Amino acid sequence: MPRVCWPLSEGRPVVEVSFIPPGNGREAPRVLLADTGAGTRNSAWHIVPSEEDCRRFRFRETPPVRLGGAFVGNFPTYLVRAAIPQLRFSRIVVAVSVPADGSPPGLDGIAGCSFLNAFHYGNCGRTDQFCLEVA
Repeated sequence: MPRVCWPLSEGRPVVEVSFIPPGNGREAPRVLLADTGAGTRNSAWHIVPSEEDCRRFRFRETPPVRLGGAFVGNFPTYLVRAAIPQLRFSRIVVAVSVPADGSPPGLDGIAGCSFLNAFHYGNCGRTDQFCLEVA
């Protein structure tokens, strides 16, 4: 199975995704915290990037969601295209828009449980990396 691995960021698991804007814009790589505890496998949302990224890469707005973990309250959501080119993965996902200062320090947002469950994931026997494989 195709696999891609990233080094841990300050001991935290991360994934690199590229956001692809509608039209002819350039894709933009972003590093997201891989957080299986963010949401559930059935959550209505997949990722939590910044407000700016949601506006820049949105295809359309979708109904707001209520969060109750690290972010509490109702937040707008958008459809955005997220890609992991090494895995030939490119999908429209639901992104929750949160203030930029809400992202984990040094990272561009969070990849939640419902996003990560599209893959097999783990450290693949190495404690210094996080990997995704096509499920």
